[in-house]
Amino acid sequence: MGLETISEIVARARQNAGVGTLDLHEFEAQEVAEARHRAEVHARRVAGFHDRSGVPARFGSVALDALSIDRGNETAVHAAAKIIADGCRDSAAFFGTGVGAGKTSIAAAIINGALEQLIPAKMLTVVTLVDRMHEASKYGSAEDVTEIVQEFASAPVLLLDDLGREPVTRRSLSWLYELLNRRWNAVLPLLITTNLSFEDLLFRYVDACKRADEPQSTAEAIVDRLRGMIPLPQWYEVRGKSRRGAA
Repeated sequence: MGLETISEIVARARQNAGVGTLDLHEFEAQEVAEARHRAEVHARRVAGFHDRSGVPARFGSVALDALSIDRGNETAVHAAAKIIADGCRDSAAFFGTGVGAGKTSIAAAIINGALEQLIPAKMLTVVTLVDRMHEASKYGSAEDVTEIVQEFASAPVLLLDDLGREPVTRRSLSWLYELLNRRWNAVLPLLITTNLSFEDLLFRYVDACKRADEPQSTAEAIVDRLRGMIPLPQWYEVRGKSRRGAA
């Protein structure tokens, strides 16, 4: 059950004014104090979850009801709202060639919605993910790389931002496949943002495999896992001019 507003508590207090030995004003004051305490505890727990989420400060307070809605993003925003309302159990991809059109803001709002419901969630760009794994591979061990993969593969809700922009090597292709395959097997939701359509992602990874002397089947396996977790009807195009710097 969600947290009650102060007005809801007062209304309930008036309906139950004769309950117990407290008079109406004492009952109201007690209920309000308890509600404020519950809200403070909830806020501290949300803050703790948020600190571990990796959500950048710029997107830390993004909420769907604060976004400007138009024909270019209406379908995507409504889909995001449904995901949040359903407990962040569904997957979605937000794609489009328009830079700054709001794909990341919509997806980050879902992550913030999960955190508000005390659902552990993580967000990072795929470039950052690959960089972390390259560093672990170079200076650490195979176990360090496996730990990074498992950290994000096991997150109850995960947002991979800017998929398709990462530098591609044989190792990064293998790592990406392993992460997606683990989430697929664990039946965990995945959110992605990308400038590429589903078909263009396939072409990008097929081309990357050719350049990396990697079998094309690796690219097909990556995209097949994506399609398995995010069926094509759950790919939402976000169109429009850049909203960065807009008043």
